[in-house]
Amino acid sequence: MRTAQGSPMEVLCVTGVATSRLSGHHGCSRIHGTALLCPGRGPPPGRPDPGPDPAVWQQYHLPGNNLVTNQKKGEQEETMKTPLTRVEILSIYKVHGERVLLPERMALAPPDVREAIRGLAGDLRKAGGRLILSDLFRSHDMQLQAHLDWKSGKKKAYSPPPGGSMHEAGRAFDLSLRDLRIPLAEFWEMAERRGVFPIIGAPDRRKSEAWHFDCPGSHRRVADYYRAGRGDNMPPYKAMAVSAILAIGVRVDAFGDNQDAARLQASLIRLGYELGNIDGRIGRRTREAMEQAEIDIREPALAVARAEDLLQQRFAGEYRESSPMEEDLFDFLVPPHVLA
Repeated sequence: MRTAQGSPMEVLCVTGVATSRLSGHHGCSRIHGTALLCPGRGPPPGRPDPGPDPAVWQQYHLPGNNLVTNQKKGEQEETMKTPLTRVEILSIYKVHGERVLLPERMALAPPDVREAIRGLAGDLRKAGGRLILSDLFRSHDMQLQAHLDWKSGKKKAYSPPPGGSMHEAGRAFDLSLRDLRIPLAEFWEMAERRGVFPIIGAPDRRKSEAWHFDCPGSHRRVADYYRAGRGDNMPPYKAMAVSAILAIGVRVDAFGDNQDAARLQASLIRLGYELGNIDGRIGRRTREAMEQAEIDIREPALAVARAEDLLQQRFAGEYRESSPMEEDLFDFLVPPHVLA
């Protein structure tokens, strides 16, 4: 960052819509008690210069959902996560016999997924059907409950434990097959044009998970990377889900205190670099990938921010919407009795 020596910074910790401010201390910042590198001053007092040593590098990490801002003279630099936006769409759930919008706790998705859903709903409406959802985003706790319900037999369809579902990133949705009103194979073709894909092998409504669709965006690159054998510590689909979950700042338990190192590795893979496994350990291959991406290993607190800058340039649609907001999922004719 271009902060003058000793100048304070503000740290905004963003979780959902709640925002809190923590002021800088002695020119460096602390987030939830974790000291970050001081702009213009090297490491925080009492902490060694990280240099290239991965063991020391791991001491510096940004906790999930942080927005780091340099307030001096209006300048701003952010460690930005993939944002979640509100999706307004009808659900299978009813109140007083009438269908209602998908509940707010589920109705969240990255901007590109929201646009895909909006576009797909419009396409389907023109074909005589309706896109009606039963599920979209799941929090860590919601995913855990779904997994426990499956284990207990309360839920028939398989739900993985937290850290393995695209629902946790707002990149998977479950729909009402009955309301499609077109052949499932036709819907698959329609969905693919919007970057939305099924997870079963054939368009058969009788199959479990025929209702489940993913909108992976750039995280599909991570699945392809693992499928090609460049990573081997987890299945390709799980690696894709891990990448997508980390991207929105949600914890993946498997990485313990190394969330940001894992997020950096997933980011580098999305950018096209090869480093082996996503494991949360910054080793030789990850450092080489960082050098190729021109990410300075000597400034670990800024490494994730630099990777995010590159991702936003490459995959802008995953960070902000591009379609006109005046398009409405509920843009249909008003029934005559309402106008009377």
